[in-house]
Amino acid sequence: MKELATPKAFPNKKFYLKKEEPGRVAAKILIETTSDSSGILKFNLAPGKYFIVDDLKKDSVAYFALLKKYKEGSSYYTPIDKECLKTWIETPELIIEVTKEGIKEFGINYYNDCTWNRIPCVHYLGTLPP
Repeated sequence: MKELATPKAFPNKKFYLKKEEPGRVAAKILIETTSDSSGILKFNLAPGKYFIVDDLKKDSVAYFALLKKYKEGSSYYTPIDKECLKTWIETPELIIEVTKEGIKEFGINYYNDCTWNRIPCVHYLGTLPP
């Protein structure tokens, strides 16, 4: 169990940096970057407020695809919760505030959900494996 709770690097994961502003989904991508083999991202930023998102939240494509696919419930899933999905798409992985002194380091934690629990704002109704 301890091993499951131990953070591990997330190498080669694509991230997008945007300038903090209202309407985060529509904000322009300033930097598209991929974590290195140690799961580290490096970039130089001018003072200001920024946020980082992953592939699913870089634009509204995933949002509308999820709305369409899970609009209706099934014997396995509840219909998607639209308010929850709106909150999900607008919530960045990380918000960074860069001052004149700069920032040194930060971390983003991802949790490896079970297959039946990976769809945001949808609840699995089927039988769970033993």
